[in-house]
Amino acid sequence: MIKRAGVLALILACTVYANDVNGNEIGEDQFFENSGVVGLEETTISGDGFENTIRNTPKNITIITAKDIKESGAKNIVEAVQLVPGVKVSNGLSGTGVIDIRGQGAKSGINTAIIVDGVKMNHINMSSFNLNSIPIEIVEKIEIIPSGASVIYGDNTVGGAVNIITKNGSGKDSLTLQTEAGSYNELNSNFGFNTTAGKFKFFGNAGRKNTEGYRDNAFSKSDDVMVGTKYQINQANSLSLKYDYNKIYSGATGSLTKDEVEEERTQTNTPNDWRKSETNRVTLGYNYKKNNLEVINNTTYYERDSITSLRRRSENITTNISNDFKVKYNTGKNRFIAGFDLADVEIKNKLDSSWIKKQSVGGFISDTYSFTEKLDLIGGIRQQHTKFDYSLYDNKTYNNTAYDIALNYKYSDTGSTFISYGTDFRTPRTTELLTRGVFNYDLKPQTGENFEIGVKDYIGETFISAAVFHKIIKDEIYTYTANGDHKVKNYDEDNKKIGFELLAERKFIKKLTLTGSYSYLQSEIDGGADKGNKTPGVPENKFSLGAKYDFTEKLRSNLMLNYIGESYAYGDAENKSDRVDAYTTLDLNISYKINDSFDIYGGIKNLTDEEYYEYVKYDIKRKKLKYYPAPERQYYIGFRYTM
Repeated sequence: MIKRAGVLALILACTVYANDVNGNEIGEDQFFENSGVVGLEETTISGDGFENTIRNTPKNITIITAKDIKESGAKNIVEAVQLVPGVKVSNGLSGTGVIDIRGQGAKSGINTAIIVDGVKMNHINMSSFNLNSIPIEIVEKIEIIPSGASVIYGDNTVGGAVNIITKNGSGKDSLTLQTEAGSYNELNSNFGFNTTAGKFKFFGNAGRKNTEGYRDNAFSKSDDVMVGTKYQINQANSLSLKYDYNKIYSGATGSLTKDEVEEERTQTNTPNDWRKSETNRVTLGYNYKKNNLEVINNTTYYERDSITSLRRRSENITTNISNDFKVKYNTGKNRFIAGFDLADVEIKNKLDSSWIKKQSVGGFISDTYSFTEKLDLIGGIRQQHTKFDYSLYDNKTYNNTAYDIALNYKYSDTGSTFISYGTDFRTPRTTELLTRGVFNYDLKPQTGENFEIGVKDYIGETFISAAVFHKIIKDEIYTYTANGDHKVKNYDEDNKKIGFELLAERKFIKKLTLTGSYSYLQSEIDGGADKGNKTPGVPENKFSLGAKYDFTEKLRSNLMLNYIGESYAYGDAENKSDRVDAYTTLDLNISYKINDSFDIYGGIKNLTDEEYYEYVKYDIKRKKLKYYPAPERQYYIGFRYTM
């Protein structure tokens, strides 16, 4: 592993000193004129809490904009981020969407923080947040933060963070109508608006999606509503109010054996299983911005009512009251940010009236100091207190500290390199602390240490972003089976991850843009009886290639290829089963702009009709694999009208 790290670091070091093909540095203005690629100038708020460019951020952050989403033909958030290096995506075991950053495996849904408009959406039990409950039509930007997210966002960040920013009424007044039809009797419709009245900005979106799904009992029906307003009190002060509603009713397909897959991969063994959920979210925001000072406060109330028929009926209502406060001060030489966040989450069982609560309070400070125009030092620290209460059992408290420190050096007009070190953490879930009536009082938080070196630059006329990282996860929380019963404990040995990520983009002859990414990841146990065992569900290699070609100013196409390498099945910690085969998918999207207001589009998902799986699980008791087949070739067509 040390040898591999050395080789990867050498590759990265060589990249830092690379220039264009003639050996001369190319200026920023010249690059923009030649290619139009603006990766380094994209604005992120997830690096140090300030609005900052990718070039000035000492993290390997990737940004997907609303424009990227539209051109790719992505139908949901999971599809929108599939080209990001180091990210493996799928619809997952329960069809709620999985974004696995740098090899979290089966625990990616709880190890990775999901942030929507500044509010953390992770559930406090073992269930994952339903990424499909955020309509892709309302997304303005998605930021993928692979490491160093704990200081700003706190808990659930061992596997990084996904920061989703929805549309908030910025931009010109508009009205949008959209309808789309596709395979498996899919029919989607959407209506959005954005308008101004004096000092008020009003915006909203309403959508309905229906599909029978690829497999039997894979139906899904959802309704979404988002409305909001922003009031500009004066030049410095503004208020905002936003309401989100989502309702989903879907079937559950369950797993298949290998023989059942070969017989008919679309069948199900759970024809009567279903899930229903209804969520309401209200956010009240205040913003003060004048000269060098900015104050931000967001208060959110979130309620989720869920019912499921899986195995045995369950009915739960989840409430979440949270507040996020930040103060930012920018002198040019110093960019200082401090804040605190509060959250009070409760899950109440509607069948027996039992309840579980999680209360947390955290505070942090972070500062970016510029020694020169080229060299920045960034450092931050967070302290967080978390308390779990149970109506029928004991309670438990945790105190966690996270910190990071980084150097960012802008060695040319277009290039920068960074080195960073930091820690992160995840407290146990409520269903990990309490497992089948057993309270695991000695369970410790899972922590991580991150070391990363990266570079971002224009090499010739190509935008390059590359990073080498090493991560050590301590006290990893895992579930195992002993004497036929499920138990939870902290792993005695460290889980070590080392990897390399590369993203490159170049525009050719003003019509063709190629985007490629490659990820290499080694994730394995570092000692004990399982020394050398690979993390289940984590492939060593991932390769993606996107090609955008403009036939004319009105007719455009986008082709995306994704290769996911082989891995052990989820749950196979001892690496006893056969590896799950590698697979490649190819997606095509074509759009035609009839005029400034009206465009039509269509495409093919899984163009090559690849037979692969959303999820493969190892059944320890029966010592065999269980499969969740992914859809084969799919077609869709739609139109969009904007005025």
